[in-house]
Amino acid sequence: VLDELRADVHATLVLVTRIATTVLFFVGLGAAVWFRRWRLLVSALAAIVLAGLIFIFVDEQLAETRQSIVDVTEVVGPFDHEEFPTGLGVAVVTALAAVTTPWLSQNWKRAAWALVVATALCRFFTSDVSLDTVSALLTGWFTGSLALVAFGGPVRRASDAEVAEGLSAVGVELVELKKASVDARGSTPYFGHTADGTRLFVKALGEDERSAD
Repeated sequence: VLDELRADVHATLVLVTRIATTVLFFVGLGAAVWFRRWRLLVSALAAIVLAGLIFIFVDEQLAETRQSIVDVTEVVGPFDHEEFPTGLGVAVVTALAAVTTPWLSQNWKRAAWALVVATALCRFFTSDVSLDTVSALLTGWFTGSLALVAFGGPVRRASDAEVAEGLSAVGVELVELKKASVDARGSTPYFGHTADGTRLFVKALGEDERSAD
C-alpha cells in the first residue's frame, strides 16, 4: 500500500507530522515557563533525559542490519528522515506526552497522543525495519510515568473557594463553609449554612476522585 502512494504524499505526511510535533514541543515549553509550571518543567526535563539514556542503551543492545521500507529522501534539511525523527525522538515525544497528560485538558491530551502515534508511524515507515519504534514508545511511556511518580502531578481537587463559587453559581449563597472532619476517600465533604440558616452537606469531587471511582 505504501509503495502505491506517490513519493510527495509520503513526504508531505511526514513533514506535516514532524513540524506539528516540533511546534507543539516548543509551545509547550514556552507555556510551562510563562505560567511558571516549574514542577511540570522539571518533570518533563527529567523524563527527556532519562528516556534518552535508556533508549540509547537499549538501542545499542538491539542494533542490527536494517532495511528501509519507504524512501522519503525528498524531505530535506532538518526534517530529513535520516535525522528526524530518530528512535530517540520518538522516545522523547512519548515521554513528554506521558508526563504532561495530567496537566492537560482533554483536547490537548488527544492532540499530544495523536502526535505520538503519528511520529511513531513516521519513524516506522521511513526508517529501517526493527523494533526500535516499539522500544522507543515503551521507554518514553515508562520514563514519563516514572517522572510523575517522582515529582508528582497537579492537584486536581477543588479548593474551598472554588466549591463556594460553584454553589454560588447555582444560586446557593453561603455564609459559612468548612471541611467536615470525617473519613471520606472518594470525595471531599463540607458542612455549611446559608443566610436563612439552612444547613448544608456538600460533597466535592475533583478529577482524580472521579477517575478513582
